[in-house]
Amino acid sequence: MLWILAGLLAASWAAAGLAYAEPYAPPEILFDSGRFAEARAAFESVPQTAPNYQVALRTLGTIALYENRLDDADRLLRAALARDPKDMQSMGLLAELANRQGKFADATVWLNKLGKSDRAAEFALFGNSTPYRMPAGSPTTAVAFTQTDPLPAVTAKINGHEGLFLIDTGAGEVVLDPDFAISAGVQMAGKGQGTPAAGKTAALSFGRIAKLSLSSLDIEDVPAVITSVEGFSTATTGKKIAGVIGTELLSRFVTTIDYPGGKLVLAPRDKPAPMSAGVVAVPFTLVGDHFLLARGKLDDGKKQLFMVDTSLTGFAFTAPASTLDDSKIPPPKPGDIKLNVAGHARVASFPIATLSLGNLQQQKLIGLYGPFPLPLEEMLGVHVGGIVTHTFFRPYAITFDFGQMKLLVRKPI
Repeated sequence: MLWILAGLLAASWAAAGLAYAEPYAPPEILFDSGRFAEARAAFESVPQTAPNYQVALRTLGTIALYENRLDDADRLLRAALARDPKDMQSMGLLAELANRQGKFADATVWLNKLGKSDRAAEFALFGNSTPYRMPAGSPTTAVAFTQTDPLPAVTAKINGHEGLFLIDTGAGEVVLDPDFAISAGVQMAGKGQGTPAAGKTAALSFGRIAKLSLSSLDIEDVPAVITSVEGFSTATTGKKIAGVIGTELLSRFVTTIDYPGGKLVLAPRDKPAPMSAGVVAVPFTLVGDHFLLARGKLDDGKKQLFMVDTSLTGFAFTAPASTLDDSKIPPPKPGDIKLNVAGHARVASFPIATLSLGNLQQQKLIGLYGPFPLPLEEMLGVHVGGIVTHTFFRPYAITFDFGQMKLLVRKPI
């Protein structure tokens, strides 16, 4: 975690008369808890002569990246790296920035510098080509769900080969089953290990999809992860799936997962989603390639970052023991329950009086204790206190606007 002087700027803030809805906390704690606007103000006040100025630059670049302010992120992270050319954290963030910008050749360079040759091999597949290419002026595309429960699924074509795909914001790139990828002639490279489902380590490789088609929309040069999707089989009521469409692809659009309407809507990124009566806007940040984080609260606990993950059904929320303790909910004794996506796990349900995500609130829900992956709590460099899942979002149409960095949630009248 970041190491900044704990009392930094307290006096200057008080003198300026700044007031916050939450108690004062040191800048690194503000960052860790997802209070990014306050953290940004603190780090921006660090003088250039301070010993921790380079760390402040990197943190400001990190916040800009999380908020999808890509030009600011590029400027700040390069400035941090110029002060410390061996700063591996800044290199890793610049690799992620290049990924979001579609500059895969640059991502390859950064990943090789970091010694991540397997990961670099995926981006090297694309050479200098621009990924996610679409015809100019592509209209908004609506794709009907083939099913909405237990998880939404759509039909898509990979290089002309049709298959069934789950929609899952908890996934990063498009995931392809190896047999389907081979039959579709997907170009592959690199080998590695991942945990695509059930927390089990599985072999994976990377691919370059020449053309992915959703209804009448064609998207060229789409990166993919090739690995077994067997762990998702229970989410398709016995139907064989070809893969999963995750946040990497969805973030190239203003994307709406319309649960009541039974459809996926992909609008151009340059057309911001309009606000209207009955819509609740929830600010979010994007960490890495798919970790959508928004501040929320469980019962009477403190506000903290929750991950928006539209997989896992039957329960609205899962969290580690620390979140339940903070909310004064006794952790239940786990037992064997079969889950729709994650297979079997030692889990137990618990009642939720109120679950909030931004200003969106629901009462009388059921949470699940056990499937929360414990490394997630701290592995992103910020504290993640829980995962809000499919069941919480099921009554709504949710628009993910990656330009405004807001979830726009509406409930049909």
